[in-house]
Amino acid sequence: MKVNLKNNSSISSEKYSAITDFLQFSQSRSRLKSSIDVVIVDNSQVLNMGNKYFIKTKDIPFNDVINMLSEIWITEFATQNKIPCSSKEATLLSQYFFKNNPQYQNLI
Repeated sequence: MKVNLKNNSSISSEKYSAITDFLQFSQSRSRLKSSIDVVIVDNSQVLNMGNKYFIKTKDIPFNDVINMLSEIWITEFATQNKIPCSSKEATLLSQYFFKNNPQYQNLI
């Protein structure tokens, strides 16, 4: 499984690094079976197209960006593995990430 990450935004390199770390963290906890594409953008009217997800970052708190990624990840995990998951799993995934990576907790 591969996550194709593309940065088409003006986010800082520290935030981009945190997103990369989050995706690796998520894959180590809840492996996806199929590849997905994640595109980091400043703004977009479209949030997803098939297995391609657009993550808006402009004027959005960084923890909300991670929460969006977490929701996408858990939704993909549930779909690909044909198991029911709720939004609680997404919340727990992002909370666990920040707990294990305190250096990212204060990114704005």
